[in-house]
Amino acid sequence: LAFPNPDHCGVSGISVDVGPGNADAIAAVLATPPPTSGNYTPMSRALEVAASYLPMSDPSRRRVAVLITDGWQWCYPYDPATRFDPVASAAELRATGTALYVVGFGDGVDALTLNRIAWESGTYVPGCDPAGDTPTTPNPCYLRADDTSSLEAALDAIARRMSEEVCDG
Repeated sequence: LAFPNPDHCGVSGISVDVGPGNADAIAAVLATPPPTSGNYTPMSRALEVAASYLPMSDPSRRRVAVLITDGWQWCYPYDPATRFDPVASAAELRATGTALYVVGFGDGVDALTLNRIAWESGTYVPGCDPAGDTPTTPNPCYLRADDTSSLEAALDAIARRMSEEVCDG
């Protein structure tokens, strides 16, 4: 799913269903530009929609979600009391058995919230500092990306980690 959609603070639902052969459909969704003004990043709502998506509760599947953001939890009018709402939403997603990986793109992210989301999700970078509150704080718990190549590297690292064999007896 992509946000904000259909409006500045909304998340309309899953844009492309999980499954093989969906690369073109995903590329089409990602090609749609975001709103031209404002700083709208409804992370909490996006994570809630992901947690309610039926395949994320299917115990026969390995479930993984990736949150990539370049901003803060933000809707208009901004309410600072909602800053850490995505952390609670990440806990709901984890309760479905879904691993959530967090990528902060650029230095306009809310590092403290992303650190807490990654920590709550159990997908934090080993040796990280969950109290880091700026994008330049060393050892973030989330994966950092600043350009296409570092984003590709972060996604490759997630793909390797999520596809590792898990000993389940």
